[in-house]
Amino acid sequence: MANGSDLGDYAQQFLGLPYVWGGNSLKTGVDCSGLTQQVFRHFGIELPRTTYEQIGEGSPVGMKGLRPGDLVFF
Repeated sequence: MANGSDLGDYAQQFLGLPYVWGGNSLKTGVDCSGLTQQVFRHFGIELPRTTYEQIGEGSPVGMKGLRPGDLVFF
């Protein structure tokens, strides 16, 4: 099972990948929610496609309770 640091380490390899609105490909480009969906999917964690859907997943955490791998929406 992956931990939050594993998610972050994996995601970092995509720095510089083109931003593509609605993009969902770690080869040709992603948008923000596409990136999180694909990174989490790599570790067997399914997230919905859009930010508005992703917001409803998981459990809310206060600022002091944030850990690596948590998604922050504002």
